Amino acid sequence: GQSGVAAAAPGEHIVVRRPGADVELGEFTFKRLVETTTGRELVPVSTNPVHRAIALADGDEVDGVARFLGVVDG
Repeated sequence: GQSGVAAAAPGEHIVVRRPGADVELGEFTFKRLVETTTGRELVPVSTNPVHRAIALADGDEVDGVARFLGVVDG
């Protein structure tokens, strides 16, 4: 993570970069960080069935690029 920037919290919508991730997912992805009884996951913020959750192993860091704060209504 970046110095002085708080780590992503469960429930936040974030744009992440995960080195070594499946090439079909692309370099960046928009997901929601969740904690379950079995661990942490990055889950899709989409209704597209091809988008899949990414399970995070213990010690995996989430390289957050941006946090989603809200929609600006123009």
